[in-house]
Amino acid sequence: MNFEELFEGIDYRFADGYAKDVLSITLTDVITAPEQDAAHSLYVATRSVLTDGAHGMRAAYDNGCRLFLCEWLPDLPRDAVVLLCADTMRVLGTLASRVYGYPERTLTVACVTGSAGKSSVVMMTAQLMLREGYRVAAVTTDGVWRGDKLTRADAIVADAASLRRLLATLLREGFTHVILELSAYQLSEKIADGMDFTVTALTNLFPNHLRFGEFGDERDYKEAKCQLLRAHAAYTLLPVGMELQTGGRVVFVGEGGDFAARDVRDSFGGTGVPGKRFALCTPLGECEVFVPNLAPFAVQNALFAAAIAQALGVDGKALSHLAHTTAWGRMECVFSDGERHVYVDSAYEGADIARTLDLLAPLATGRLCVLVGSVGNRARARRADIGRAIAAHADFAYLTTDDPDGEDPVSICEEIRAAMPIGAVERTAVIADRERAIERAVRELRRGDVLLIVGKGNDTTQLVRGVRVPLCEREIVRKALRGAHLY
Repeated sequence: MNFEELFEGIDYRFADGYAKDVLSITLTDVITAPEQDAAHSLYVATRSVLTDGAHGMRAAYDNGCRLFLCEWLPDLPRDAVVLLCADTMRVLGTLASRVYGYPERTLTVACVTGSAGKSSVVMMTAQLMLREGYRVAAVTTDGVWRGDKLTRADAIVADAASLRRLLATLLREGFTHVILELSAYQLSEKIADGMDFTVTALTNLFPNHLRFGEFGDERDYKEAKCQLLRAHAAYTLLPVGMELQTGGRVVFVGEGGDFAARDVRDSFGGTGVPGKRFALCTPLGECEVFVPNLAPFAVQNALFAAAIAQALGVDGKALSHLAHTTAWGRMECVFSDGERHVYVDSAYEGADIARTLDLLAPLATGRLCVLVGSVGNRARARRADIGRAIAAHADFAYLTTDDPDGEDPVSICEEIRAAMPIGAVERTAVIADRERAIERAVRELRRGDVLLIVGKGNDTTQLVRGVRVPLCEREIVRKALRGAHLY
């Protein structure tokens, strides 16, 4: 794409003292951070709470970039072409869409936001559609799911440019549908400005991120979420009782809504996995479904997944396949024989671990066990909370590593134990090697026991002394079960 096509209608001016020869520049990429090869890229310098594009400009120049869009005068060699713009964040999405050929217009995109349940809804929806033969990819905070394969990347949808670049890649790979998770922070960074969606969904709204300092107050947080709902969409999904100005036909989810659950009860699936069974009521009829998750929120997540899938064309009868959907790494049952149960969850803070243990407690007729660690070299205050949580909510705890990096794993475990009452310390075992800890915890399962493995979720690596080493918890569990003749 040439310069004139890219900047048509964009309000900018050339910076004095810099080159103005743009006719020879052919652009194939829009970047906001230094890239290995930036020779045909436009570098857009943006500023946000977490990033400052000024830091990467010289590196981008050294990698071949010669065209820059900024809000301020940079310190670059004079052969660079520098354009000044009042709000680079606002025009970033438009520029990226033009360079990548508007992939969001060719793909069918559903976007999910909310305070909780976003990733689970995205993954469940994608799995429903995969079973019906759709070429669908799911994009969550974990990375990009192509079927059951996860491709990880740091900050994979960090901004409007990286989102459109990702969509263009998925389009080239032959995908036709994308189910996308966006956080309040991403929306506040105008990541979806100017995009049209087939479906937008708000799972719930409560200000759980205010404690992290990302938003000034509850109003700012709500405003960030509601930006998505103002986008043009054929369908907008909301929880029952939430009245918001939206851009599409509103579908209400929950009791008394267009998609609702009736006669909810605890049950076991065909494979012995515990979960929730209920009558799923939709505008096209009613069907009996089972969701392999015991948590109360699993029902609401399933309703949103069913509503999104049906809005995207999935047949109502196919919603019975909810029994085969799993929110990988989020209270995921990786083994159950009806008497012993092993779960994997991404919880890593004390309050979240306590909440997950409480959800699993009714399933344990024996011991409720937890395997847990804490990251090294940071977040040390978190360790005491973990210790108090497992002391109060678990019968036995295996303390081990969780991305120890350069810190001594045993010392991390001892800091967790230091916050526990003396009586609770006796109900712990310190096993620094996470693989050995999982193997031992599985071997020691008794009838009626529940084992919760927390911290990693979908992460299949372990950070040790700055190096990511492979560690797949599901495979370790399966290996240990085979050794114990339980699998």
